[in-house]
Amino acid sequence: MTELWGVGSFAVGDRILPYPVSKDDHNRDIGSAMKAVSSLGIHEQSRALVLSMLSEAAQYWPVQIGLLITKAQFSLADASRFDAFRTAMFLKAMHYDVVLGINTDVLDGLDDLGHSYPDVFGKSPVLAARAGAYERLRDAGLSPRWWLHVGPTVAVECDQLAGAHVDGNEWQLDVADGEILLTARNPRAAVVDRLATGVRGEIVTDACACGREDPRVVPRD
Repeated sequence: MTELWGVGSFAVGDRILPYPVSKDDHNRDIGSAMKAVSSLGIHEQSRALVLSMLSEAAQYWPVQIGLLITKAQFSLADASRFDAFRTAMFLKAMHYDVVLGINTDVLDGLDDLGHSYPDVFGKSPVLAARAGAYERLRDAGLSPRWWLHVGPTVAVECDQLAGAHVDGNEWQLDVADGEILLTARNPRAAVVDRLATGVRGEIVTDACACGREDPRVVPRD
């Protein structure tokens, strides 16, 4: 029997699906998170703000471990409308090189508080935003990068701004009718086989100028 690390979740459209994760899955996901941290330019002198929810621990705990391994400083806030005040507080009180996991709930909360996005995020060089938040930050004159939830994994855009990398050692990407399909390359506690992710886009497999050879998702409306 596979020994479980825990049970997380992921979203496909409006559906929230349970996502069991084994200890082996979790350990490999830390390796994927290290690639993501590197793609965001995070190093031991960096300070990052991580926006996530407890229900997303399967995706974000490996990221936190990656930050610890990198020796970066980081703070945590809920990726929720209610906790948006804490995101604003952190960003006004300290300089953060990277804010990752920005979602529409946080932006809605900032709207409630009367904070403009440039005032809150404008001093952070790297804004890694989920779908929906990416477009709103861009329309506000900021320059976000994709932090794209693709089923149970996260695709991360590097400084080349040419699509969001998925760890190709762990995941295979396909496209059907413009929708990204996700398949696990290694046995996992959860069966992920041509999962329809709800993400619409194209796949680029050429090596990126940043040095990563992992496939990239280029989102499309």
